[in-house]
Amino acid sequence: MRRLPVYLVIDTSESMIGIALDSVHAGIKTMLAAFRQNPYSLEITYISIITFSDKAQQLCSLKDVFTFVVPDLEVSPGTSLGAGLRMLNDCMSREVVRTTSEQKGDYKPIVFILTDGQPTDSWEKEASQFKRDHPGAMVYAIGCGDDVDLSVLKQLTDNTYSMEQTSVDTFAKLFVCISASIQSIGSSIGSGDKYDNNINLTEMAPEVLEKVEEVRNAPEGKQRQVFIPCKCQKTKKPYLMRYRLIDGVNYGFVSSHPLSKEFTGEQSKKLPPIQVEQLLGDSSCPYCGNTIWGKCACGALLCIPDEQLRNTCPTCGQTLDYSVGSFSTDQTMG
Repeated sequence: MRRLPVYLVIDTSESMIGIALDSVHAGIKTMLAAFRQNPYSLEITYISIITFSDKAQQLCSLKDVFTFVVPDLEVSPGTSLGAGLRMLNDCMSREVVRTTSEQKGDYKPIVFILTDGQPTDSWEKEASQFKRDHPGAMVYAIGCGDDVDLSVLKQLTDNTYSMEQTSVDTFAKLFVCISASIQSIGSSIGSGDKYDNNINLTEMAPEVLEKVEEVRNAPEGKQRQVFIPCKCQKTKKPYLMRYRLIDGVNYGFVSSHPLSKEFTGEQSKKLPPIQVEQLLGDSSCPYCGNTIWGKCACGALLCIPDEQLRNTCPTCGQTLDYSVGSFSTDQTMG
């Protein structure tokens, strides 16, 4: 049986933490439910999920929609788009059946790339290699938010779209749009009609997506967001603090997000240290609510109870006495 391979290539860098990644996970579940109610999609659609952050991995190999199980999406630092493209190339080369003189292979693969940041690795060589190896694949690149380098995505594919608003509602509409486009192709194939898998997503979700016709340069100036890995002094659980550039020099606190696991030392040193004076506003630990954080002599960051400046480092176990002062801290790359 000829299959319609669909690859979802998802940015899981720390800038996607919170609403964005939760909404993507929910959107994939909604899309899967819609496929299972469509006889054509149920018969021919096969899905794979690839993620990229500090590295790329295939969370789910190409599977039919009946047996496909939506995997958890875990956040890590970095936006290694090149690694993601290399993984995509390897997986498609291994999984997609090509048409030969002796057999009809799978239908043209459809690829959706979702990212909200700028690449932190070399991607140009991997992009060129993918295009050479899979010239028939239809690739749709969707830049989420206003920190995306759309000029990079435009070099990947002419089917580049911008989704500037990243709310629960917009992500939900995005996945309804993706689902509808795939089902439309599946229905055309199933009914025997001539099909075209080059679809204008803007026509399906004009209130959410805008097609990028002209190349736009990367956002200029300093990085727009800073992410600081920290640990709760009370629960010893890791979390991530998000700060956003507010005046060209300093960053204001935006939110804190629980992490499923602690970043490694290698992951937490993707960018040069930043001075704590540049980080403005009271932070808040998502576990205990502490609004102060500090740095232990071991280098670990931890939240501190407002009324108690003597406590124990949850990383090394030292008893600490804190005082107000200047220090630098590692940041991760979104």
